[in-house]
Amino acid sequence: MKHSLPNPTANRLGAGVTEADVLQAVTKSGYPLQTIVADYFRNRDFRVIEEWAYIDKETEHLRTIDVKSEKPLYDYLKEKRDLRVRPALVLLVECKQSQLPYIFFLSPRPIRVSRFPLFAGLRHREIAIKTDDDRSTFNVNILGALGLESHPFIFEHPEFCSSFSKCVRKGGGVRAFRQRVLPEPRITPD
Repeated sequence: MKHSLPNPTANRLGAGVTEADVLQAVTKSGYPLQTIVADYFRNRDFRVIEEWAYIDKETEHLRTIDVKSEKPLYDYLKEKRDLRVRPALVLLVECKQSQLPYIFFLSPRPIRVSRFPLFAGLRHREIAIKTDDDRSTFNVNILGALGLESHPFIFEHPEFCSSFSKCVRKGGGVRAFRQRVLPEPRITPD
């Protein structure tokens, strides 16, 4: 491990803790993966904050998410300065590292996710467009205004997971503990 020569004695590894122990602990943690994921987004022009902090509504404690990445979906330099709608893609990513796999159980039927994608900061679900030519007003839904009405990410029905499990070692073998993913999705009828 790298260390500074004038490093105070109190900052050195204590008795019973070796560099190998520290290296093994870091390797088993999610931090190396978090660094790789954050770098991946930075290389694609996302603004990245690692260990993004927020207050948990239920516990009222300060918590963090590994990576918050944000990419504006407009070019500020090319757009007018009075741009009122500034769409952005914001991703909150939690990185997990494990020697044993996570298992995701796919839903047998398509799941309808209400209000997806979520558009925040707009007063209405539609945008009113006016022209100088006449008094007409055109109301366009937000997906249409952004050209997303037929985007594959939204309309090609990706597979959904409603529960997942992490494998754990127990009694000499490997066992999966099933956990629910909240909130409970609404399943559309066939």
